[in-house]
Amino acid sequence: GKFLSRFQDAKMFTYAYLKTYSKLLQRKSYGVAVMGSEKLMDRKANGSCVCKVQSDLEFNVSSSRADRLCCFNRDLAEPCGYLLKPDVTWLQSLKNKKDPFEYFDSVSGLHVFTAGTGRDISDFISESRKHGWLSFRDQEVIWENVRVLPGGETVTITGVHLGHNLPDIWGNRFCINLSAVAGKERKQYINFVFAGNENDHVHDGSAKEPTHPFILILMLLPEAIFSVFCARLAWEKLIGM
Repeated sequence: GKFLSRFQDAKMFTYAYLKTYSKLLQRKSYGVAVMGSEKLMDRKANGSCVCKVQSDLEFNVSSSRADRLCCFNRDLAEPCGYLLKPDVTWLQSLKNKKDPFEYFDSVSGLHVFTAGTGRDISDFISESRKHGWLSFRDQEVIWENVRVLPGGETVTITGVHLGHNLPDIWGNRFCINLSAVAGKERKQYINFVFAGNENDHVHDGSAKEPTHPFILILMLLPEAIFSVFCARLAWEKLIGM
């Protein structure tokens, strides 16, 4: 109990640090990412969403958890490693999978990511397991339906909170809640409210801001802190046995 409690504290500290540095940067562009307006997250019929999440989500994901994260939340995330829980079937869905795998948002069923685009899907799985959340790269994002807000919040064009962009030395890394992309595709969805799209704009990377060495340190520091926490807690657990 004590070990798990301290482990959770370490994860929450790391996530809080990531969120703080992302907010402090308040970047207005992220390379090729399509930026969106805050109007996308204006209040609608169900929080920032036009309706409740789908009732039959994939991967045995909790609909009530998904509704809170997707529609009534701007900052929090599902627990680190939630996608690896024994009762969550995300890993099983990718077993022996070699072709790209499509993800749809949990509310509107919009196609938001295709894992394994531009890289082997095993790399996507490995990176997601390492970080504890789904981790997508630029080429895996369906920019027709996804926007990044200043500060890194990543949402759909219908106001569904997906997660955050937490860039590292390899570029944009979209840290996404499994609960937010466990939907089934909907070919036809009536009465969407597409708020704020008139302010959306595309950055083609030609004016990409150079990454300052201090920013690179900030990008690497959270993972280093988290690794030290894990190593220390594992050692305490070992010597306490």
